[in-house]
Amino acid sequence: MGNLEGNDNFYTAEASGNLYITSAKGIQKRDQFATPSSGDAGMPAGIGVTASTTGASGFLANNDNVAYRAVFVREDANKNLLLGAPSNRAILDNTSGGTRDGSVRVYIPADVQIGDFARLYRSVAVANSTPPSDEM
Repeated sequence: MGNLEGNDNFYTAEASGNLYITSAKGIQKRDQFATPSSGDAGMPAGIGVTASTTGASGFLANNDNVAYRAVFVREDANKNLLLGAPSNRAILDNTSGGTRDGSVRVYIPADVQIGDFARLYRSVAVANSTPPSDEM
C-alpha cells in the first residue's frame, strides 16, 4: 500500500471477502488476511489482438467477416473472478474466394501472473459489407 503519512483521506470498503483500500498507488486489495501484503485491485487490460485467414478451408465463408476481443481473467483467494478491460477489436475478413479458418494472436500484458488466463470472444459472422457486431 502507499504511504498514508500526511494524508488523512483514505477509504476502505469490504466486498466478497476482500478489503479494498485507497492509496497513493491506486486502489489496493487484500484477499488474504493471514498475509500482510496487498496488490492492485484491478486486472491488466488486453493489449492487442490480430487475426488473419489461414488454410485451404474452414469455418468462415467467403466474403464474410468476424470480430475478436480478448479479456484477461484472474481468480482471487476468495474465488472472485477479476476481469480486465477488453482488448482492441480485431476483424478477420475473408476475401479469399473460399471458406477459410482464422489465426488469432493475443498479446499478453507484462503484469499477467501465473494462474491468470485469457478469454477469447468472437462475434457472429456477417457479410463483408456489414461491420461485425461488438456484442460477443
